This record gives sequence, C-alpha cells and structure tokens, in this order.
Amino acid sequence: MSPYARTDSLPSLSEQTHLSVILALVALTALGVFAVELFVRRRPTPPRHRLAQAALLLALGVYLAAYLWLTLLSRELKPDQPHSFILFESYRYAFEGGRIAHLSTARQILLNILLYLPPGLLVPSLLRLRGAARPWRTGLLAAASLSLLTELTQLLTRRGMAEADDLFNNILGYLIGMGLYACLLLILNRLTLKKDGPPM
Repeated sequence: MSPYARTDSLPSLSEQTHLSVILALVALTALGVFAVELFVRRRPTPPRHRLAQAALLLALGVYLAAYLWLTLLSRELKPDQPHSFILFESYRYAFEGGRIAHLSTARQILLNILLYLPPGLLVPSLLRLRGAARPWRTGLLAAASLSLLTELTQLLTRRGMAEADDLFNNILGYLIGMGLYACLLLILNRLTLKKDGPPM
C-alpha cells in the first residue's frame, strides 16, 4: 500500500488551518518585502538599510517560528514513520489516471510549494541589502538545507512524512518566490524611473 494512503485520512480542518496560515504568511511577506524595498529606495542611506534589514530579520524569525509549528509541532507522533524516497511518487499517487485521484495528497503538494514562497521573497531581499556575494545562490542553498534538515527531523522524530518530493516541492516554492521577488524589483524599478523621469 502506498504510504500516501494514510495522509488521505487526515482531518480536513488541519489541512485548512495549515493552508490559511501559509497563505497569510505569503501575503504578509509579499507586502512586507514590497514596503521595505520601497522604503529603502526613497532614501537609500545606511541608517535606512539597517532598519530595513532589522525588519526583514524580524519577519524571517516570525516565518521560522510558524514553519516550525507547521512542519513539526502541529504534527502528531506516529507509531511508525511513513516515508517515501522515490521522486514524484506523491504526484503519481495524487494525479493517478491523469486526474486528481487523491485530493489530500494533491493539497499537500501545493502546501509544500507555498510554504517556501515567503523565504523566496525574504532571503534574497535581506542578502541584497547586506551586500552578500551571490545572494541568489546562497539563498537557494540555505532553503535546500532547511528543507533537507526538516525531512531528516521528521524521519527521526516520526512527526510528519519524510519524502523526497517535499524537498523538490520546497525548492520549487523557493524558486517561485525568487521569481516573484525579481518581478517585484522590476516593478519598483519602473515606478522609480517614471517618478524620477528619463535621464537628461
């Protein structure tokens, strides 16, 4: 029997709660990063950079606290640890026969992607303000390390389901977050150019 069959019996209330928390994190992070980037651009002085960095660090701390609750603390201890180290096994189970055959597993895939959107927005912004070398690569490596650490912890503590697909989905979510951050910078660049006018 597929290890994902057990997840289909999870209470829908738990899934809805997790989805609500994650969507709130995504929305608040996007607004926060936009506000910080706009704040820095209006007067790009060192004090403002330090204040912006402090705000982003605080937001990252809140995210990590919520992340810990979502991935470990809110999970029930299982008598044995279901796991899957076969890549895309959850996709084959969720979309069996070319349709959504198992809704709960499909939701878990979506949740794991959405979960890493906030750091995909926060980390590049923070690293860029700190003048880090190769901020995109550094952030991606940090996100992959956090995801791998989470899966190993779930495996050892028997909380949640350790699987290779979670690692893939988390990295995909982080990359989407990075793409959204790049789009945000593009929008701000155009707004700034319109406000200041074309160069003489």
